[in-house]
Amino acid sequence: SDIGPARTAQDAPDKSQQTWQKRGAGQEEREQDLSESNFDKFSGYGGALFATGVYDKDDEEADLIYQAVDDLMDSRRKERRDARELAEQEKARRERPKIQQQFADVKRGLAEVSSAEWDAIPDVGDRSIKRAKRETFTAVPDTVLKSAMLQAGGQSTPGSETDQVGLPTPFGG
Repeated sequence: SDIGPARTAQDAPDKSQQTWQKRGAGQEEREQDLSESNFDKFSGYGGALFATGVYDKDDEEADLIYQAVDDLMDSRRKERRDARELAEQEKARRERPKIQQQFADVKRGLAEVSSAEWDAIPDVGDRSIKRAKRETFTAVPDTVLKSAMLQAGGQSTPGSETDQVGLPTPFGG
């Protein structure tokens, strides 16, 4: 059939059990493909070269020795790294000292200031740069001014007998 195997998953043999039985008996599972088509320059062969072998006491002992060597090298690298970081921190502190350290001598000099000199020091005040808030004015419409004028007493300004709004023009109107 072109859609898959004809037998169900229950009918399929358990390959993991067969593999361990073969390894235990000393038989090789299958020949690996070690041809050039399965080789990559960066990562080597696609499969593990020694996966078919049996892991015994010699292999375990070798792994423990390699682990001990790795741990020793890591500790050496850590010691060197810590010493280098400490030297870099000291160099940075010499080149760029903290503000507290820069003013340490001035702070020691403040111990000799008399109370009269302390009282003569002016208050700091607020010297921060703040944007001045502008007051904005909105023009009042003429109709509001006219209604307020009529309510105040009904008098109009001198020379304006009509209900004209605005300034008189030479063309009349």
